[in-house]
Amino acid sequence: MTSRLRARSSCGSKLDERGQAAVLVAIAIVAILGFLALVTDVGQFYLVRNRIQAAADSAALAGAQDLAQKKSQTVAAATAHVYADRNVTTAHQTTVTFNGSDIVVRLSADQATFFGRVLGRATVAIAASATAGGAPVTGVRDLVPIAIPFSSIAAHTGSDHPAAFNFGQEGSDPSQGGIFWLVNLSNDSGVGESTYGEWIENGYPAVVSVGNIMAGTGIMAGLKAELQDRIDERPHVIVPLYDFAEASGGNKNYHVVGFAEFVITAVDFSGSDKTVSGYFTTGTLVDGETGGTPPLDYGIQAVRLKG
Repeated sequence: MTSRLRARSSCGSKLDERGQAAVLVAIAIVAILGFLALVTDVGQFYLVRNRIQAAADSAALAGAQDLAQKKSQTVAAATAHVYADRNVTTAHQTTVTFNGSDIVVRLSADQATFFGRVLGRATVAIAASATAGGAPVTGVRDLVPIAIPFSSIAAHTGSDHPAAFNFGQEGSDPSQGGIFWLVNLSNDSGVGESTYGEWIENGYPAVVSVGNIMAGTGIMAGLKAELQDRIDERPHVIVPLYDFAEASGGNKNYHVVGFAEFVITAVDFSGSDKTVSGYFTTGTLVDGETGGTPPLDYGIQAVRLKG
C-alpha cells in the first residue's frame, strides 16, 4: 500500500513538472513572438520613415524653388503637395506652412504592423518634416569672365530695362557705372584669348567666391565670336560683381561681392568703344555655395534644406 502511494505521488510530481514546463514554454513562445514583432515592425517602420522623410525633403525643396523664383506661397504650397503625393503612394496627410521665406512640409501616415497585431497594435503613426529655403550664393561655378560693378544692376533689371554697356578697354575707368571688365578668374599667368573664349562659351569650371580678387585685362577683339556664340546658344550668363578695384592703371584687381545673371542680347565691336547689350534678371537658381557670411541678394540663390 505504501509503495503504491509513493508511486502515485511520484507520478503526480512528474505531471506537475511537465505542466510547469509547458507554461514556461508558452510564455517563452509569446516572448519570442513579441520580440520578432518588435524587430520586424521596427525595421519596417525605419524604412517607411526614411521614405517619408525623403518625400518631405523633396516637397520642401520643390516649394522652396518656387519661392526663390519669386512665385507666390500658394503656388509653392501646391508644388509641395504634388511632390509629396508623387513620392508617398499610400494614404498620408501633408501640411505646408511658411516660416518667413522658408517653406515647412510635414508628412504623416499610418503604417500597418505585421506581428504587432499579436500585441494589440494594428497601426503606428509615422511622421517626418522638412524645412527648405533659398539663400544668396557665396560661391559659384560656370562664371563668364566679365566683372560688373554691382551698382549697374538696380537700373537695368528686367527685359524692359536693357542697356548697352561699355566692355572695358585699356585706359578706361572701371570705377564708372556700366563698365564691364574682362577678368582672369584663375589668376594664373599666361591665360590667353583661347582660354577666355572657353570660359565665355562654357563658363569657368572652378568655384569663385565672395571676397576673391580677380585680375583685370584688356579687351580682346577676337572674343566677339565667342560672345556671339553664347548669345545664339545660351544667352543667360552668370557674372561676378565687384564693389571696388585695387591698384591703378588699365589692369586693376577687382573685389568680388556677389553674383548676378545677365542676359546678353547683342555685342558691338565695330567702333573704338566695344559694347555688350542686355539686362539683369532676378529669381535665378544655381547649385552654388551658401556658407559663410551671405552677401546682398543680387537675384541669384541656391536652395537648401535647413535644420
